[in-house]
Amino acid sequence: AEAVAVAASQRHDDPWLKEMIAGLDGTPGQSEALAELASALALSESGDYARARIAAQRAATLFEHSGPEMGVLRARVEEIYALHFLQQSDKCFQNAEALLSKLRGRSFAWLEIQTQLEGAICANMMGQMRAAEDGVNRAIGLAEKHDYGVLYLRSLALMSSLRWTSGDFAGAARLANLGLEK
Repeated sequence: AEAVAVAASQRHDDPWLKEMIAGLDGTPGQSEALAELASALALSESGDYARARIAAQRAATLFEHSGPEMGVLRARVEEIYALHFLQQSDKCFQNAEALLSKLRGRSFAWLEIQTQLEGAICANMMGQMRAAEDGVNRAIGLAEKHDYGVLYLRSLALMSSLRWTSGDFAGAARLANLGLEK
């Protein structure tokens, strides 16, 4: 895990995992928090978003008590992801905005990009197209700056979808082609 953390820090200028590992001291609270976070990730992967949200909330609470803060941040991203798939767009967008305010200036690019994208999806679900486009544009910029290729492509795909939905078919096609060129 440390090798991955160093690679993420060097390649993507993203110290989140490095700081997460440094903040772990093996206390029982942290072990339980890590288990809850792992459960949330597995439940999301299996499509059980209701239980994933509960596990993510528990993980965040446990990390709030035992540290490190990086665990709280990651658990919150997972909660927002679950809210998106539970179609709870208002809560998803509010939680994304609250988390983004905590992430600003922290250089945790992956977390910020993911949160921008989830917030944008939820803004779009609420009909807030401008907020959705703003979030995706920020995600595109961060993904490109930090060399997160998959997140860059996901961001382009989402922006293409937003453009298509708004009737800008040429813009949607241009973005889709841009992604294919990568």
